[in-house]
Amino acid sequence: MKPFTLGPVELTIVALESERPSPGFLASLAAQVDAGTVRLVDFVIIEKSPDDQVTISEVDRAEFALAGLDLWARGLAGYEDLSLLADRMLPGTSAAVIAFEPLWSRALDQQFAESGAVVIGTERIPAVVANAILELSSEQ
Repeated sequence: MKPFTLGPVELTIVALESERPSPGFLASLAAQVDAGTVRLVDFVIIEKSPDDQVTISEVDRAEFALAGLDLWARGLAGYEDLSLLADRMLPGTSAAVIAFEPLWSRALDQQFAESGAVVIGTERIPAVVANAILELSSEQ
């Protein structure tokens, strides 16, 4: 079996306070890339106008000052996926959509495939939801 080039890719949508990611947001992302936790695969901005018109823009490294961060596979986040994510947004808001590969997962999925098992899906529970559930369960 040919080694996997890419492991599972997560699409994460992050509400922004303005039309552009803040320097702190970008620094947080850069810290994870520098630590080898994730590989930045793609990065787009979605803007939803007050009348529900959606604009999807690929991030331009110079424009957003990504401080040397490279996009490993620009364009991997497809229009259909991005449109579904935009449907979750409120009118008049902006969001960053980050496609990243959790680097530990490529080896695990490769090992699963070599054993004959195939990962057919995953579901991510956002941290804010997981922590709220944990807090509720500890109160009971």
